[in-house]
Amino acid sequence: MQIKESTTYEQQIELFSLGMLSKFFADMPTADRKELAGEMFGLNEKTVRSWLHCCTNLRNICAHYGRLYFRLLGAIPATPSDFPARLNRSLYSALLMLKSMYPAKEKWNAVFLAELSALNNQYSEYIKLQYIGFPDNWETALQN
Repeated sequence: MQIKESTTYEQQIELFSLGMLSKFFADMPTADRKELAGEMFGLNEKTVRSWLHCCTNLRNICAHYGRLYFRLLGAIPATPSDFPARLNRSLYSALLMLKSMYPAKEKWNAVFLAELSALNNQYSEYIKLQYIGFPDNWETALQN
């Protein structure tokens, strides 16, 4: 497929699946990965590469109606040295990772976190958040 010259780089990336984006980032030259990871997320390129891989795994579980409760995710995301918690294979770790990468901090708190809290309230008699790695102070820890 030929892409018109007037099409911007960002418009082309919008067509990528999450898996394609993860592989594209991993295949970029190291210098470009370092620059992009630092500028966009304030992280090193190895961490961003690891996180994109973990996001892809999480997306695939969700997209194929996989169960997240009582499940360990496939890969352990890299933990930056200054990160507030040690990341592991839990859903909570994946949410900490997503929070750090999410571009709209206000929207994260107002929409995502509010909806997650509402779901927890609705199903609190049926689920125990510690089974998916959530600490007692999860709402505060997940705020941006």
